Amino acid sequence: MTGHWLAGQVAVVTGSGGAIAMRLAAAGARIVLNDRIPECTDVHRAAVEAHGVPAVSVTASTSRPLGARAVIAAALGTWGWLDILVNTVGGIKGPVRVPVWDITDEQWDGTVAVSLTATFLCTREAAPVLCTREAAPVMIAQRSGKIVNIASTSWAPPDSALHPHYAAAKAGVVAFSRAVALQLARYNVNVNAVAPGERGAAPASCSTAATSARRGRPSAGSTIRRTSRAPSRI
Repeated sequence: MTGHWLAGQVAVVTGSGGAIAMRLAAAGARIVLNDRIPECTDVHRAAVEAHGVPAVSVTASTSRPLGARAVIAAALGTWGWLDILVNTVGGIKGPVRVPVWDITDEQWDGTVAVSLTATFLCTREAAPVLCTREAAPVMIAQRSGKIVNIASTSWAPPDSALHPHYAAAKAGVVAFSRAVALQLARYNVNVNAVAPGERGAAPASCSTAATSARRGRPSAGSTIRRTSRAPSRI
């Protein structure tokens, strides 16, 4: 990936997806960074701006409606439109390896909220903008956009046996991505799920996500790539 093929486009990257944000910035995209911890976005913002593109950061939990709304609103309030949404936020509440009988209500709810609900909430906020361009009337006829949802190979065997609550949430991300891809294809909005795993080189995950943001053909499929990214605890 060379050149500024995303010059002038606006990308929202949730969950402190710094490596992905830097790939998009290197391609010329303006970036909205998000995390619930300010220090996480501060570090990545400096790295993004080093590529010569502007960036803003939003401290908010996208697993809550107000947080998701604030992140998308930051893109619209700063630049007036949105081209790319990358939902990277996710994690496991409690132990990474846990039998189903030991999963508490809090661990289930927390894991599903961060690993699935946040993806839904941000997509719900972004979809009307990508489909209708209401925020930028001059671009209504262009109707286009990219949504990239970070899933995990943990949604399927054998990894799913390690953490049933996380597996259920990430399986939900895959199914959700396919459903939304079918709904938004008529608007020329491309939706993909990228599923990192535990083997391979970490940069492949970042490259795959950035490449998905580049594709112009609406897709209902999930891109499965095994990388070294493991689920994080929250």
